[in-house]
Amino acid sequence: MRRRKFSQEELDDFLCEIERLDLQKCLWFVQSAPMYKRLYEEESSRSWLRELVKISENLSLLPLRKYATLNNDFAFSVDSVELLLNGVNKLSLDELTATKSKIEGLLELTASNVGLGISDQERKMIVTAMGMKQGHWFKCPNGHIYCITECGGAMQESFCNECGAPIGGRNHFIRDDNDFASEMDGATSSAWPYSRFQRR
Repeated sequence: MRRRKFSQEELDDFLCEIERLDLQKCLWFVQSAPMYKRLYEEESSRSWLRELVKISENLSLLPLRKYATLNNDFAFSVDSVELLLNGVNKLSLDELTATKSKIEGLLELTASNVGLGISDQERKMIVTAMGMKQGHWFKCPNGHIYCITECGGAMQESFCNECGAPIGGRNHFIRDDNDFASEMDGATSSAWPYSRFQRR
């Protein structure tokens, strides 16, 4: 006879794995943020510490494993969270809670909730200070934000202040390697009606 329901332990294990998948998604947001590569590479010289965590994971040295989720070093924190989430061992409720807290800190640091490398408060202050209608914000090929004033149509090319990549365009045509930055002001389409940035 086939069972019709899960045991409480099976249900708890299932919910724990769903939580793990959700945390992996959040970690992906951290790793997709424009600031991630710079922050991670600045800390990558501490690779010996991450190797020690990997060894401790294999040997099940839990004190070092727990220390990994509490360490303040950015790259070390990312690696330790990734180790926990990609491991095959069942995560305890304490490990899930600590990992969730660590990922929230990483998300805040990379500002991946808006993908700008600044806090949400700073973003709002910039938008308010510029006083533009929605749809005037764009980004260079490397994801750095800039604003096109007036009608919002690109009339000249320049270079990104952050990385030197070409930005803008000519005759109301934005460069193909630049993109619309809806994350800056929540616009659903650009102020100038570029066909590729219009809501469909």
